[in-house]
Amino acid sequence: MSEVSITVERIEAVEPHPNADRLEIAKVAGTQTIVLKGQFADGDLCVYFPPDILLPGDVSDQLGVAKYLKTALWEGFSFPCRVAATRLRGVPSYGFAQPLTVLGTRPLIDVGMDVTECFRAGKYEPPAMIYHGCGTGEVWGGLAHEPINFHRYTDIQHYRKYRYLLEPGKPVRITEKLHGGNSRVGLLKVDDEWQFVAGSHKTARKKIDPEGRESVYWYPLQHGNVLELLTYLCNEQHDVILFGELYGPGVQDLSYGIPAGEIGWRLFDISVNGRYLNWTTVRGLCRDSGVETVPLLYEGPFDPSLVDELTCGPTTVASADQIACDFKDREGIVITPLVEEACCIGRLILKSVSADYLDRREAQDNGDI
Repeated sequence: MSEVSITVERIEAVEPHPNADRLEIAKVAGTQTIVLKGQFADGDLCVYFPPDILLPGDVSDQLGVAKYLKTALWEGFSFPCRVAATRLRGVPSYGFAQPLTVLGTRPLIDVGMDVTECFRAGKYEPPAMIYHGCGTGEVWGGLAHEPINFHRYTDIQHYRKYRYLLEPGKPVRITEKLHGGNSRVGLLKVDDEWQFVAGSHKTARKKIDPEGRESVYWYPLQHGNVLELLTYLCNEQHDVILFGELYGPGVQDLSYGIPAGEIGWRLFDISVNGRYLNWTTVRGLCRDSGVETVPLLYEGPFDPSLVDELTCGPTTVASADQIACDFKDREGIVITPLVEEACCIGRLILKSVSADYLDRREAQDNGDI
């Protein structure tokens, strides 16, 4: 899972709010948040609370932010505790900043210091997808044995936290991040036999659920193009895993134009013998085999301005008139070098999430079992 923590940060710049005389835009921690006019100046230190931090009720009351928090389940109770993002007078605002005085008297305060424990804060985790029975549309299937070579997908960290890893000019791909369920299907050697396997991010799943229905995680393997791509890359010599996103009604709250009772799937990465293929190879293989990938928004030299430009906006999976749900925008973006690269966080891959997505009404964020 991505890392989320409350940290001491330096205000990089304070800019006027274009639509509010009493508000300003504070650039902080690689993102921005709306603050009261005159509250901070360029170079000031602050305590930054990013989206998806959970705050105890007494702490949020002391900070005066309780009315701005989203309701979430934490430690068995449902109450306004989740820091989120929103638009204030049309400008995206991610989390919030507080003056250093909220830390009290401390002998040492420096940029980057993790102060999460000072606020007894936690991290938001989406509730698990739970199978409710026949007729619900939630056909996730039973848990299966997970082969050791059926490795899980990379945990993607936030761009705002590790932005320094992407230097300007590095050739990258920027793809639309879809709000669905992480999916992996593979053709692997298991117990000296080549076998098809399928699962979510954390677990392998049985093909048939207790009521005799096929699990949605095996859905990609119903398509001949996917089977052909796996077979071609495997050639009874290599372990191959295709990573993608299941999406549509019943998976999460965004439909992406998929009719009720149906499901969509888009590929975003391929692993052969435990190594991720470079994007140009993935793109070529998918083009030749007819397997759809997640939408490509940009390919070329990286420029930090692209993050702000592409994070928010309409989804490119379907047009607005094809989408039944109220929210028709994108979840955000994923940024990956065109040539695979290792770094201090493991694989270099970062995400930026839209404020509109985080602030959408009746949000549904189901996690993995």
